[in-house]
Amino acid sequence: DPPYASITIDEVEQTVAQFEESNPLAKSSDISWRSTISKRLDRGEIFRLMTMKWTLVREEDCQRVAADFVKRTLRDAEAFWASVSTPREILSKLSDDPTKTRAFALPDQIAAERAIVLCKLLYGTEKSKSLARERLDCLSGTSKKELSDWLTRASSWLDGDTSLRFSTI
Repeated sequence: DPPYASITIDEVEQTVAQFEESNPLAKSSDISWRSTISKRLDRGEIFRLMTMKWTLVREEDCQRVAADFVKRTLRDAEAFWASVSTPREILSKLSDDPTKTRAFALPDQIAAERAIVLCKLLYGTEKSKSLARERLDCLSGTSKKELSDWLTRASSWLDGDTSLRFSTI
């Protein structure tokens, strides 16, 4: 599997999960494993990753290959983290065109849910409702239905004021 880098905003994940359909297999502790935004670090080179071969003869070879892999992975992770270093930057990525948000390893409706919650936390009810309408307008099929269903379940939270707002960001 290719490596991933991610960022989790607990308030976003807890709020999104609160309005998901119940799942008998899911536990409340599963939320702590979620990511608000993540990026696969293979640079779209999945074929190259699967076909890379190293000659490992001595222990030093293992150390060299591991060091090279870690250096490249950390460099890519640091570039990703720098591009989403504030909640506003994360919101910008999550609320972009769905074809662009897919680069952050999220299905369309899941990216939209996180964007809507983060928008409400940052900017309040009106902007989050506007974003919700925009996201519904640009989605289709199952993604649109799933987002619509989630928005129905989350409507009382979306309509109300929240004490979770990031007032200092």
